[in-house]
Amino acid sequence: MTDNIIHFSSNVNPDIGIIYLGVNDFVPLSLSYVQKNISITNISRQEWDGVENKTIQNIKSIIQGLRQNNPNIKVVVAKITPCYWCVTQDEMKFFGDKLGTEICKNATEQSPIVIADLFSGFNSGLCPGDPYSTGKCANSDTNDGVHPSVAGSIKIANKFYDSIKKLFYCESETSSKPECNGPVSEMIHYC
Repeated sequence: MTDNIIHFSSNVNPDIGIIYLGVNDFVPLSLSYVQKNISITNISRQEWDGVENKTIQNIKSIIQGLRQNNPNIKVVVAKITPCYWCVTQDEMKFFGDKLGTEICKNATEQSPIVIADLFSGFNSGLCPGDPYSTGKCANSDTNDGVHPSVAGSIKIANKFYDSIKKLFYCESETSSKPECNGPVSEMIHYC
């Protein structure tokens, strides 16, 4: 995958890299439990760590590949949206926090990284009192508990837009510009 990204970015030389990866990395592990009628809550910390560490390493490799072609690239990395059935909400939150911490270690002044928190405020469709709702709640941001609906896609797009705006326009978390503070800045972590 990284080789493809290096090749692609050498042809287009992007100034911004937007990375939104990880949900599908959790699916095979979760499915292996679901297919055996075992709750995903039984997946061990070691098993989750294996998936999480591989995903984080893949994202780091992508960032390195993008920087080979443009050492000044600005990067937005997403904390992934909740997945109704493939990962527990606590595990998804844990992964998002771990992702932010690990990826921020790769931020440089020349090539900054912003973490866009797609997890917060996104409803994967877990309806209160109905564990098998699969995204059919009235306020769900998905069509099926995993893939974003139109409303969910708009939420995601807005968070990416705010992250990109912050990357280019806001000098820091404490900028005096009103659009750089408040609810938007609470969902964006500038490394």
